[in-house]
Amino acid sequence: MNRLIKANMKIFFGARYEGVLRSIVLSGIVYLALASSGFKVNIAVPVLALATVFGTATAFVVVLQSENTIDNIRGQLMLPEKPQEFHAAFFCSLAAHTLLTKSGLLLFAYLAVSEGPILGIAVFSVSYILSGAVAYAIGFCSEKQVITYSRVTRTRHSFILYLLRYLFGNKTYISNTVMQWAFSCFLAPIIGESGFAAAMPLGFALCCMNTPLGILLSSDKTLCQKVHSLPSQSSTVFIPYAAIVMTANLIGCGLYLASWSLLVGGIPAFMHIVAVCFSVLGAFLTVALELRFPLLNWKVESDLWRHPRKYVVAGTLLVLAASLSFIIG
Repeated sequence: MNRLIKANMKIFFGARYEGVLRSIVLSGIVYLALASSGFKVNIAVPVLALATVFGTATAFVVVLQSENTIDNIRGQLMLPEKPQEFHAAFFCSLAAHTLLTKSGLLLFAYLAVSEGPILGIAVFSVSYILSGAVAYAIGFCSEKQVITYSRVTRTRHSFILYLLRYLFGNKTYISNTVMQWAFSCFLAPIIGESGFAAAMPLGFALCCMNTPLGILLSSDKTLCQKVHSLPSQSSTVFIPYAAIVMTANLIGCGLYLASWSLLVGGIPAFMHIVAVCFSVLGAFLTVALELRFPLLNWKVESDLWRHPRKYVVAGTLLVLAASLSFIIG
């Protein structure tokens, strides 16, 4: 069992476990930054429990449904190992990876700002173990369905069909996009209640930060290498890819505007043009980064979801939105 744990830990953290030190340093920075600020808040126990359950379960499911993890599991299941030892080793390795890279950040943030950490640590531990065990059982037993398109025929724009197949074959990408659209609906009243109507463009910038659509090529290293070997990438790859991202951005911005109109009030006519411009610009920046600077140095697919590159597009759009808000205001 120890041998299996070591092998899986190298898969998650690297051959020399370099990811462990990096995660510990990041958690330490978060803790010191929050603790030195002097900010204290009494976080309710149910809130901590719900945040831990949601964050842990989501992290487990994302890792278990990634193609890289599935290939590793299939390879290990072919070995003459006892099923109990395999599941125990893989669960422990996955739990350590989730704790150090994701849920641990929540715990350190809680310890830095909370006034009663002892009860919180106990609640976090129980919530983490139970949610991780349930998510592992569900995620491991569920089989990825093969999506078939009986009515789809090959056309000149076959790459866009491949991307659509890939999206519908990865439920995590679809669910994350839907959650972002739901977030767009809740974002409007939050910004609108600030009383600064000129801040509306800030919502457009946040609606265009779609992490799963921005890593479609990086998540498949073989596809990424083949794409870079294709001639005329602008017409065969860039435009179809940008069209998908732009459509998702337009839907998010549209829901944001609809929620603003229903819950906040009237919308200036030119804001619809601004929404389209932000959607187009966000799509082209996202695809340009993915084609020019693909993320290939990753061990687990979930590493892509938290890579700092995803903030480049959002940061650029936020700067433009802030400048526009200043001009309008």
